[in-house]
Amino acid sequence: MGIATGFTAARMLIMEAATIVSGEILGNDLILEKHDGTTVNAGNVRGPKGDDGMAGTPLDSYPIGAVYTSTVSTHPSVLFGGTWVKYAEGRMIIGIDTSQIEFDTVNETGGSKTKTISESNMPSHNHSMAHDHSMVMTYNLAGTQSGTGANRLTGVVYGDGADIDRYGTTGASSNANTGSKGSDSPMNILNPFVVSYMWTRTA
Repeated sequence: MGIATGFTAARMLIMEAATIVSGEILGNDLILEKHDGTTVNAGNVRGPKGDDGMAGTPLDSYPIGAVYTSTVSTHPSVLFGGTWVKYAEGRMIIGIDTSQIEFDTVNETGGSKTKTISESNMPSHNHSMAHDHSMVMTYNLAGTQSGTGANRLTGVVYGDGADIDRYGTTGASSNANTGSKGSDSPMNILNPFVVSYMWTRTA
């Protein structure tokens, strides 16, 4: 076919013949087909091919011992296969910390929802009270009282002289109770929490 110049019918036929109408990949090359039935190799369109990865399934994302958490109740064996059991029921999860004896082992448990305060947990404090001492004295001399006015002794007669100063002098000690408060009810020590479904894979 000759070369046409200008916007002529012959030039339009040349342009039509060169129009790409389809294409396909053969191997790594893109082969284009023109309107006139001839083809053009557009070259490698795949580029370098990397290594094939390992074939796998969603279950491979959860090795034995892995924990699956969800707010949907669908059992993970339905979603991924494998054998699963419920995990950490009624407990919160905390990250391992080998520097703290309470958190240095995987699956270690501890703690409680409530705590009853003991004396050792209370802040150091004092109780104060006001009180008087009283004294009972016995004397002999057949009930004879000595002293007058503010110095006059009063008391109870015991016998005929064998009971002089039965209780001694002042300075007696006494115990007193300032009263009690509280009901021994344990206090709530729960941290803020959110509930979800959790399972761990066993097989």
